[in-house]
Amino acid sequence: YLLYQLGVDHAAYDEHAEAAQWFLKAVELGADAAPWRFDLCARLLYALKKSMQHDEGMAFAHARLQSCAESPDFFFALGDLLLDAAAEAPARAAELLPMAQAAWTHCLEIGERADLTGSVQGRGSYLAAHNLALAEAGLAALEAHS
Repeated sequence: YLLYQLGVDHAAYDEHAEAAQWFLKAVELGADAAPWRFDLCARLLYALKKSMQHDEGMAFAHARLQSCAESPDFFFALGDLLLDAAAEAPARAAELLPMAQAAWTHCLEIGERADLTGSVQGRGSYLAAHNLALAEAGLAALEAHS
């Protein structure tokens, strides 16, 4: 829990690479049963996104798809990471945007989960729907240019 809180503290000061390191250490020490585990995983994805570690974030998310299947916050952060990766590497946008779209669609399928520690209102509803619309527009633009 203290490692998780160190990550939270670094993230508050926009020290995302450092935050990611602390979040990863908390994961490695087995935070899988902690009530704040979904928040930890979502914050880790955000920190990896902000520190331009997209591939690491995608690998982490892939390993956590099942264990975080009920967290709209996890899938929201995953969609954001994928969108950011697509913007950073436009040649991969056709591959990454549908994955972001699927992540936000899953958020809507899960719905709001205020019962989960650290859950952010909207990630299971209107925020996910907004981002989903952006991904659909991006995919339509890609198809128009193909």
